[in-house]
Amino acid sequence: MRMKLFHMFLIFCLAALSLLTVYSVSPERVNAAPTTYEAENGTMSGTAKSVSCSACSGGSKVGYIGSNSENYVTMNVNALSSASYNMEIYFLVSGTRDFYISVNGATGTQQTLSGSSWSTPEKATMTVQLNAGNNTIKFYNDTVSAPDLDSIVITGSMVTAGWTEIPWDSNSYYVQNRTNAPMSERFWIVNGVYTTRVYSGEERVEMRWNNWADQNKDNMWEADVMFEPGTEKTAIMQIKSNTGGEPIYIQATSNGNIRNNGDSTNIATNMAGKWFNLKCAFNPSTGVGRIWINDVLVKTRQYNTSDREWYFKNGTYNNGISDGNYSEAHFKNIRVWRNDN
Repeated sequence: MRMKLFHMFLIFCLAALSLLTVYSVSPERVNAAPTTYEAENGTMSGTAKSVSCSACSGGSKVGYIGSNSENYVTMNVNALSSASYNMEIYFLVSGTRDFYISVNGATGTQQTLSGSSWSTPEKATMTVQLNAGNNTIKFYNDTVSAPDLDSIVITGSMVTAGWTEIPWDSNSYYVQNRTNAPMSERFWIVNGVYTTRVYSGEERVEMRWNNWADQNKDNMWEADVMFEPGTEKTAIMQIKSNTGGEPIYIQATSNGNIRNNGDSTNIATNMAGKWFNLKCAFNPSTGVGRIWINDVLVKTRQYNTSDREWYFKNGTYNNGISDGNYSEAHFKNIRVWRNDN
């Protein structure tokens, strides 16, 4: 009888454990789930206030933002982990106005937004770097009136779900200044933004990263990137081996277009002067290289190789800049990943 009761108890415990396993939720899925934050639930300052809006997601919007430093709205956002997140901004404006968007007190990023109505929301998308736990996202314009704000939607990146982030520091790269100018005139870091510049007649200015620790797995470089209008015929990111070539060689061509070298098809157009999230990955074992822009897969390339000396490079590599011109690129929120699965 005791043995029978013990067997019944053991079966019950195993069943309970099975249920717990089935219904557990992985952090990656929670991290990636879209979460909506209504502007009217944020903290409003100065003239910023909630206004009725029948077409808005919560039936209201926040208006009267901007004109001076006192008029803004701050959203409190909770993130599961420190990572890059996609942020959809639902706004209203008739014409064109600017938001400045500050995350956790950092220098604001300018977003120029256009619309045709104060009653119908439009959508814009950007990438934000959030910390694990509570974060603040402030919408403001200290000089002129800003758009109205309906809501924001935060979504974690599914691209890096399951990948291992590789810590890095200033010893993880060095700057290749192949010009005759002082380093301070070709490479600088301000408020976490890494900038490189190269002129016509010069070769390149690039951050050369250390060779990958594991050369047999998918390795990824990620950053928020912007190149200045006028940048042309310039490589801004490479996955490279000195003997194996470049499966990824991203060029800013003319008119703000981007392509992977050797392919005449643009992977993005009209990108000059805009921040965008760029992810580039290559697996030497399978030969598969991939490029994502704002978490959309825009390029897959098969590049079979036996080489195992791969590394990342980002910066400005002159591929034929017009006389008297220069190319300039900016990089922030740089992250390095490896797929250990």
